[in-house]
Amino acid sequence: MSGSKALYAFAECRELDRVTQDQGLVEQQLMGQAALASLTVLENRLQDAARVLILCGPGNNGGDGYALAVWLAGRARLHKNAPAIHLFATKPPKSDAARFYQGLAESQGLNIQPADAFAEEKLSNSDLIIEALLGTGQTGAPRGEIAQLLDQLRITRTDSNESRRPALVSLDLPAGLRESEDTAFAAPGAAGETDQPPAPDEIHCYGVERLAVRWNPGLAAFSSVRTLPMGFLFASAAQPAARLLDLDFDRISIFRRRALDHKYSAGHGLLIGGSPGMEGALLMAARAFFAAGGGILHALVPDARSREFLTASLPGVMFHTPESFREADIRPRAVAAGPGLTPTDLERLRPGLLTLLSRLEPESTQIVLDAGALPLIQEAAYPAALRKRTLLTPHRGEWRRLGGPSPASVEGLGAAAEWNQQQLRCHTLLKDSVSALLEPAGTVGVWSQPNAQLAGAGSGDNLVGVLTALFARRYTAGPPHPAGHVTAALGLLSRAAGSKPHARADQFADLMRKLIHMDEMGS
Repeated sequence: MSGSKALYAFAECRELDRVTQDQGLVEQQLMGQAALASLTVLENRLQDAARVLILCGPGNNGGDGYALAVWLAGRARLHKNAPAIHLFATKPPKSDAARFYQGLAESQGLNIQPADAFAEEKLSNSDLIIEALLGTGQTGAPRGEIAQLLDQLRITRTDSNESRRPALVSLDLPAGLRESEDTAFAAPGAAGETDQPPAPDEIHCYGVERLAVRWNPGLAAFSSVRTLPMGFLFASAAQPAARLLDLDFDRISIFRRRALDHKYSAGHGLLIGGSPGMEGALLMAARAFFAAGGGILHALVPDARSREFLTASLPGVMFHTPESFREADIRPRAVAAGPGLTPTDLERLRPGLLTLLSRLEPESTQIVLDAGALPLIQEAAYPAALRKRTLLTPHRGEWRRLGGPSPASVEGLGAAAEWNQQQLRCHTLLKDSVSALLEPAGTVGVWSQPNAQLAGAGSGDNLVGVLTALFARRYTAGPPHPAGHVTAALGLLSRAAGSKPHARADQFADLMRKLIHMDEMGS
């Protein structure tokens, strides 16, 4: 994950701030530089705004708002039609730096109104609201005037009349976002009564990007995140809590077969699953395997009747029952177990599966455990040499059934990563609207690009098939890091799901094949 963007926890951000000030950059300077960075990226919004309404809290986040107001006042002297600036404050500033910029704002002739005056404003979509109420120091739920302001913002943002809906930009962090719990945010235009804070249109993370912002599903879905330089010096022991992994939607060529590929070099895989009544899960995984460029595929199913049905449905796969499989000499480069596998059949197949895994070459084989096969990783007989070559793909419910801590908050994600490192010692893809990759070394990668069409039944089976195809390829320099394959697989699936309105999981294979073919024709 060396090429990905660092994501920091609140405490790590405060440590970077402290170390930077120890090096000689004072708090007042850093606050001003942060506000200048916001001024730069707000230029397009300012050109269309009639008014800028800035809500300032009592901490340093409020100081960022005061500093931005000062720079906006300076900008107004250079622009004929600059928007009017309205400042609203809760309690007086606590720090010297925030008080300094409050004084500068007043010296520029800006009137600072009490927070309750904001409720009297008649807002429209030509207004720009800057929310600077709470920063990395926020812990408990917002209270008092701040809670009232957030409630007023939520009502305005969820109003069904779009002509009254102003743009909302949060400085550094959205007020109400905490690391210790899963904060729900109200979406713009959402109906119904709620006490959720509003999701901003844009978030300006100062210095470094916050893990809490990227790990929150509501913010990932509704808010654009900008990471703005403010002058942090990184001569510090503060380490990022995670890395942001971007889905490369244009990297379709990785799925194309090379000109000289044969069925084995294109990828030799083995799927295990498809219990009676659940054969469709294995069928979708198999179709996704071939759609993603896989070459040759064997499949082990628990029941002979399932084998007959599956062979008739997809004759290109060599299906086996446990009896016939024992006689076969199969040496796959990737094994994926779990799609459509019941607990009863897992227990029946368990001895044979553990024997199969023990015979695999750990340096050249990748294992994917999904759904019904996830408990295998907790078997004492699971080969230790294969753990770092194993990828689990649980959703949060399956993760909890394994005994893992809830990853709903930033703190919970850290606990989940530690538990994975100590107990499972493998790679784990936690699937959700915002997904994370937990690594054996304890590091965490986050994909923060939710796609609601991947939340339906069967999308995980397609993901298993795509991953099996990628892991089964022959690579002269050895197999790449799992993060790269998961990123490519999620990117392909997301593009396929979005290429057709209301696409079903059983259509993903055809949609993926079409995308890969179009990419090949385009090149």
